[in-house]
Amino acid sequence: MENVLTYIDKVEELIAKKREHLEQKGLKQTQDGFQIYQTLFENIYNILLRKGIIQEDPYKYEEKISEVNPPSDEAFLDTDKQNKMSQRLSFYHSNIEFLNNYYQFSLDFLTLGRLKRIVKLLKFINWSRVSITSPSPTTKVLAEYFAKIRQGSDSLSAGIIGDALNQIEKVLEVIFKGLNEVISFQKEAYKIDVRKNVFSRMQIDAPVKEESIEQVIQQVKIFFAKFMPQEAFFSDMIREIIIEDYTPQGIELRNKALEILTVIEEKKQKQASRSYKDILIQAVKFLGSCGLQLEDALNKINEGQLLLENRKRSLGERIKRWLMKLINRNAEAMQYEIEYFDVVTSTVKIEKVPYNEFIEETQKLAQIFSHIINRNSNLFRRLEVSPDDKIFEFLNKNLIKLQIAYRRLSGLISFFKAEISREDRIKLKGIKLELNSIKNSIVKSNQKKHEYVAFKEEEEQMKKLGIKKESN
Repeated sequence: MENVLTYIDKVEELIAKKREHLEQKGLKQTQDGFQIYQTLFENIYNILLRKGIIQEDPYKYEEKISEVNPPSDEAFLDTDKQNKMSQRLSFYHSNIEFLNNYYQFSLDFLTLGRLKRIVKLLKFINWSRVSITSPSPTTKVLAEYFAKIRQGSDSLSAGIIGDALNQIEKVLEVIFKGLNEVISFQKEAYKIDVRKNVFSRMQIDAPVKEESIEQVIQQVKIFFAKFMPQEAFFSDMIREIIIEDYTPQGIELRNKALEILTVIEEKKQKQASRSYKDILIQAVKFLGSCGLQLEDALNKINEGQLLLENRKRSLGERIKRWLMKLINRNAEAMQYEIEYFDVVTSTVKIEKVPYNEFIEETQKLAQIFSHIINRNSNLFRRLEVSPDDKIFEFLNKNLIKLQIAYRRLSGLISFFKAEISREDRIKLKGIKLELNSIKNSIVKSNQKKHEYVAFKEEEEQMKKLGIKKESN
């Protein structure tokens, strides 16, 4: 028992250091990985939607998710293929969004139960083997969809999917490495708590024979319910404790646990100046991820505008329209007044939107974004070799444009809904899904932008203080 107490002291010391390491660095890298994963999945998901291979779920943003949970992967009939895949990919997308938007990437929040859910969600699609021979019905059909797109004439979409698949495999390696590190930490922390709160109150004679382990687990379960009633009972980890502490092979296993918990200090390499280009490039990629939704939203807005302009007008409206044309003969100067909430002043404001000019500018913006998510495009290659200040300028300019486009798209669809007759309103297609996707891109891009600014300000401050910063 004395050896076990010494071991507990060592583990607790290592756990404190490991916790600090994970909270300060490891979890941040894992969280960044999930953000990138969502963007890459959305690139694929949006192409499938745009090509009509799958359909939008009209109830997508009305679903109430309280915990991440993968969709069903049961087999389905060919006649149900589109319907089932549309539901599954929509639900999967909602879960990835929920994870990124509502999960706290902290050790207190990421319990073993939640970590198990995350791993199960990530393994729902077998990205390393997207093949028509996959045993997963969902992955198999995805492979069929990708083959269909590659065989078509849309080389841009095929390129985006190919690039996304390559990037997903790489980012999942980073994510799983981070998750495995957290899982190992949580397991050892759990085992130490059980040792201190349960095993310390029990009389177990060593050595425990292999055939007696299950019997001991049942005894532990009784004490566990009494002294740790709020915690989940994991029989596999209870078995590990028994083997580690009460069997001859325990010493070797405890040494492995100590090795897992030991934080390996990375050697610091002196660097004259740190580059934060990767942060900026990622921010730009987040912008580009909504290019297809921006185009789709514009198409639906144009359809709504036609419904509005072709509606039956009263005599008064026709006279008013005739007079306006006399006053302003420029047919291109079509304007609509929209309302929007200004978060800076916390007031509702009115904006006159020059419609044709807005459509033209936003179409150009959507084209730029389509090039951004294509790593082989000339624009993306130029950005990769550009200096940080030029990338930041590009990011900031297009982020502002996207925020204005989001505001105007939202205002225009509300305006059309209010002005179009009840009979025509049923023909008006909503853009809620597109707006949500655009908003997510703005939020994620802004986060990376602020991260970059914070790093640069810190660097400048240290320079002023005469401190030379070293990077890992």
